[in-house]
Amino acid sequence: MISNGGSQFEDLNVSWDNKWYSEAKILKDRWVCEIAIPFKTIRFKKDLDSWNINFYRLDTDRAEQSTWSPIPRIYNVTSLAFSRELKWDKPLDHPGGNISLIPYAAGHNIDDFENKLPTDRAPSIGGDAKVAIALH
Repeated sequence: MISNGGSQFEDLNVSWDNKWYSEAKILKDRWVCEIAIPFKTIRFKKDLDSWNINFYRLDTDRAEQSTWSPIPRIYNVTSLAFSRELKWDKPLDHPGGNISLIPYAAGHNIDDFENKLPTDRAPSIGGDAKVAIALH
C-alpha cells in the first residue's frame, strides 16, 4: 500500500494482508510472474474502465529494481507519479463484500531445566476475522 503519492520511501506500507495467488519462473532470458488478486480484496469505484497502476520487482541477488512503468532513478520506486494506465475490456462491477474467517490451533511447551520448574504445556484455539467495509 502506498500513501501520500509515494514520494518518500516511508510512504510504502508492506503490511497489506489479503488473499492472493502468484507463481513465478526464472527462465534463461527472462523472469515471468503471474499474479491473481481477487477484486474483492481491493477497494475501487464501480464502473471504472481503467486504473493507474505500476508493478515493482526487487532482485536482491543483482541489486536490481524493475518497474513496469519506467521511473527515473532520482525518484523512489514507490512514486505514483509514473503509473501507467491499465485498461479493462469492460467497466468493473462492484465485487461484493470481503469477509474472511481464519481458524487456528496452536500450543506451547516450556521446559525450564535450569530452575527445575515443572513443564508448562497448553493448547490454544481461536480465530481471526476480517471484515472489510467499503464506503460509497
